[in-house]
Amino acid sequence: MFRRRQREVLALGAVGGALLPFVVNGLYGYDLLVTSAIYSLLALGFYFQLALAGQFSLGSAAFYAIGAYTSVWASPVRGFIVGLVARWWSAG
Repeated sequence: MFRRRQREVLALGAVGGALLPFVVNGLYGYDLLVTSAIYSLLALGFYFQLALAGQFSLGSAAFYAIGAYTSVWASPVRGFIVGLVARWWSAG
C-alpha cells in the first residue's frame, strides 16, 4: 500500500503547494487554485473511504453540500466571516 519514497513525495508536494501561490498571478488563477485544492481534498476523502476502507457512503458528499449551502446562505446577508463560521459549525 505504501511506496518507498512516500515521505519525499509528500514533502515535495507540500513545498510545491506552498510555493504555488507565489507563481500564480491574478484573482482568476488564485480562485482556480483554491477550487482545485477544495476538490482535491474532497476526492482524497472519497479515496480513503472507497479504496482503502472499502466502504461506500455518500456521507462526505452530504456534509460538503450542507456546508456549502449554509455558507452561501449566510455570506451575502451577514458577511464573509459569519458564512465561514456557519460553514464550520454546520459541517462540524
